[in-house]
Amino acid sequence: MLTDDAGPVPLSLGTIAELNAWSVPDLEAVVDGPRRVTWAELHDRTTRLASALRTKAGAQRGDRIAFLGTNCLEAIELFHATARAGLLCVPLNERLAPAELRAIVESVEPVALLYTETYADLASELVSETATWLVGVTGPAPLEYGELLAAGRPAPAAEPEPVSSICFTSGTTGRPKGVLMTQRMMDSPVAPKVFRDFWTSAYQAIDD
Repeated sequence: MLTDDAGPVPLSLGTIAELNAWSVPDLEAVVDGPRRVTWAELHDRTTRLASALRTKAGAQRGDRIAFLGTNCLEAIELFHATARAGLLCVPLNERLAPAELRAIVESVEPVALLYTETYADLASELVSETATWLVGVTGPAPLEYGELLAAGRPAPAAEPEPVSSICFTSGTTGRPKGVLMTQRMMDSPVAPKVFRDFWTSAYQAIDD
């Protein structure tokens, strides 16, 4: 448990931006091509996104929010915001076959699916005949990311969920299987570097 100006803050993926915004507000947090965001800006954006997912999209604690697309600032914001709101992020591997992605969506039943412009048609197909909200990160969409962000208001972080995300295997030996990524795993010595260097490094949104 750490403390900022507002008092005690539970340490989790959802509060990393808040704590860094208090201690190193002007330090660069995300580099996405020409877009560069400080920790103060990242905290403001993620806390508003967390609020909007609950109030506008109607997500409740433990609900899933999916993402389909390339690495970008918004994907990083979503990982922080879902953890902050007590939700689970489900990144979808765009290299999987549409049938495999559809099976994943059916299994996790996301409240919302955020997608980048290239995957607009696929995203629409994946959630057809479901109640899942479609949120476009770039380009025209039923609900645009900027609109969702604008609907949010800063709010305290929810009590952290033990699980922060569900990542699915490639399915090379059968159907893709969900792997629960816990808060503790994301900050462990064996976690990917992008999740371990919270305190000193900026995220790099790089497509492979």
